[in-house]
Amino acid sequence: MPSKLTGTASASTWSAGSGWRAAAPVACQAVPVCLPFSYSEKVKVNATLHTARRMRLTTMQPRGGLSSTGYALADPGEEYLILQPAEQADPFTVTMDPGSYAAQWHGVNSRHRAIADEVTAGRHAVISFTAPFARPEPAVLHLTKTGPLADHQN
Repeated sequence: MPSKLTGTASASTWSAGSGWRAAAPVACQAVPVCLPFSYSEKVKVNATLHTARRMRLTTMQPRGGLSSTGYALADPGEEYLILQPAEQADPFTVTMDPGSYAAQWHGVNSRHRAIADEVTAGRHAVISFTAPFARPEPAVLHLTKTGPLADHQN
């Protein structure tokens, strides 16, 4: 029987007389079981989902050695996602394949986004970055290849 919350079949179906109530909005998209989220949690989940949809996660692998933070998902030469987990705005480095990359920052706590200047890397360059946010916080840097070398030419 279809669930009134998701429209898909489920083992138990919510009904007005079931006694189960969601205390907050319910997020069900891409989650096999509906979970009640507070409004702020829903905002964070939606922001994460929005970012993930713009990435090619299936081609990326954990590559901590490419960043001085030790936290990186990468498809080297195409796309990099780097976490700077420190509360301070400490600079960090990323080892990148040659090419030009669009740079976008995401504040982990504030959920702010900032577009940065395009980054150009020479032959396997080590480039230093510092999050641009006014208040120091953990940050995520997303780098996406824009240059003509997108097919891994050297």
